[in-house]
Amino acid sequence: MATITRIAVFPIKSLDPVLLNEVPLVGPGALAQDRAYGVFDAKGGWARAKRFPQLQQLRTSWDAAFTQLTVQVPNQSAPQHFSMPAEL
Repeated sequence: MATITRIAVFPIKSLDPVLLNEVPLVGPGALAQDRAYGVFDAKGGWARAKRFPQLQQLRTSWDAAFTQLTVQVPNQSAPQHFSMPAEL
């Protein structure tokens, strides 16, 4: 029998994962906090890393409650901090 010992969710599609020991299921095949947010292009479409590879240069991290997002942009000394809603 296989056992999952760690799982990754991607709170923002195409950006860094968050490794967790457990995560609630919120629907058929859906994990809490997984792809809860996205980046959009100027036309309102999904900005995926396949079309915008520069997205992969951004480093992101979250607090344990997923309410504080930190984004580090390459060649910038100070990271940017964002407050996110506690409930989606």
